[in-house]
Amino acid sequence: MRYTQCTKIVTKVSANDIGGFSGETYYLDSSSYVWAAKVSGLPTKYSPAQQFAKFIHQSKNLLDTSSYAWILPSVTAGSSAISVQGGIQWLSIKGNPNSLTCVGLNASSYLWTWGANYQGGLGNGTVTSSLSSPVSVIGNRQFINFITSGSTTYALDSSSYLWAWGKNSGESSFPGGQLGDGTIINKSSPVSVIGNRQFIDLAVGIELDNNPTTSDMAYIVALDSSSYAWSWGVNWMGSLGDGTTTYRSSPVSVLSDRWKKLWGTGSSVYGEKENGDIYTWGINQYSNFGSDKYATVTAMSIPVIVNFPFKFIKLCSAGSDGVPQQNNRVAVCALTKNSEVWVWGNGTYLGDGFFVNAANPTRPKLNVEYTNLF
Repeated sequence: MRYTQCTKIVTKVSANDIGGFSGETYYLDSSSYVWAAKVSGLPTKYSPAQQFAKFIHQSKNLLDTSSYAWILPSVTAGSSAISVQGGIQWLSIKGNPNSLTCVGLNASSYLWTWGANYQGGLGNGTVTSSLSSPVSVIGNRQFINFITSGSTTYALDSSSYLWAWGKNSGESSFPGGQLGDGTIINKSSPVSVIGNRQFIDLAVGIELDNNPTTSDMAYIVALDSSSYAWSWGVNWMGSLGDGTTTYRSSPVSVLSDRWKKLWGTGSSVYGEKENGDIYTWGINQYSNFGSDKYATVTAMSIPVIVNFPFKFIKLCSAGSDGVPQQNNRVAVCALTKNSEVWVWGNGTYLGDGFFVNAANPTRPKLNVEYTNLF
């Protein structure tokens, strides 16, 4: 009798965009349907099927083809996405799973917020009740870009000056300062970041994560118009890249110059130099750096080079939320120009079915191609 050995062929993930939420990474396939890679292993298709245009950074929000916003109640709930109230068309929406606050930039370049209002995170001048529908941010300013981290929001106005609001305090051992206004006092309306600098790129992260009303230990790294990087906020294990672990309530220079692009992935930061070299700094306890060269290093407070065998255009992370001092337990997901997806870090969230930490980049495996990860 002749026996034939059969091999299961699994397609490696390709995508046009990438992103993560808590312990999940989401994908949008070539037919615009949602898939999710959860803690349980390989990605599965969201049910029921509904087509979308793109995901939103660090939340379960999506934009449809008409630029209206939707929220996925659960990737396995079997219930339809929920439409965001207000009938507003959005250029972008961003939110953070830790703070439960969403921020949206509408078609007229004004910012709106909804959800939880911890430490004034809605930016509407109050610190009271949460809101279930969008409210405008105080100041009547037009913005060109914004980003969120925990209960803190940063926004670039039409002249590229940076404003921030929300949580600005920390814990006794880890003071805050993430608003960059020289204080550690929460603000419920936008304040100007010290230094009067114009910025072109922003990257954020959280070093400590527990309850949004008490922790949300955020930091930011911002790229100015002269290609220099500045950072401020919590600095528990070197995420500011200034060679120290001292918190900063106003911008300090990252210890390297001439940057082209920045990415924040939980507790570590990546930066691309003008010559194309990739550097990283911050926490590396779960191989967040993506290089076995630093496999025994738990953190770096200065940028170190970690060039990869591919060029990526976007990074995101998925990790553990709700555990004090554990937001470093992330997997990093990278998207290349030719739509390849690479992952490294905490094996629980890699989506490759092995559950083993990866010090070097690997490809998640699935039997479909994707057009969008967030």
